[in-house]
Amino acid sequence: TQINPKGKVPALIRDDGSLLTEFPVIALYLARMNPERELIPTDIEGEIRVLEMTEYLVSTVHMQGYTRARRPEKFAPSEADHAAVKAQGLKIFQAGLDRAERQINGKDWLFEKMTIADFALFYLEHWCVVNGIGKLGQSCQAHHDRLWANVEIRRAIESELIT
Repeated sequence: TQINPKGKVPALIRDDGSLLTEFPVIALYLARMNPERELIPTDIEGEIRVLEMTEYLVSTVHMQGYTRARRPEKFAPSEADHAAVKAQGLKIFQAGLDRAERQINGKDWLFEKMTIADFALFYLEHWCVVNGIGKLGQSCQAHHDRLWANVEIRRAIESELIT
């Protein structure tokens, strides 16, 4: 809360001292500030499809699925309900991973090129690998491994101890 009054991550303090929060917003900002990386399409259809997938991965698969499976107490104060909440979360999480698997379908990325949506998917895949929640299909496993092999990505995750 010292950095983000919302009390959650991610948060990015920009050079001018202003704060940005929420993964889709931060990812879009970084993509726009680094256009040479081509992490967001420049055509409107491409852009909205990447943003649509990014938002789905963050707000549905992560927040509604993974969070329920990992922290059921946030959704049900009664411990008697935790098993049902976890089961529902795992169902949502797995459905999201399965959707990504179908979209990648043997390609390298969710879309024609690597985009911000691939990074949203990567952290979900990584949590699956590290925490044993859900099951990755062959395409998602290869996607995870491709990004995990990137030295800068691995260094950033290991420095933050993100799991």
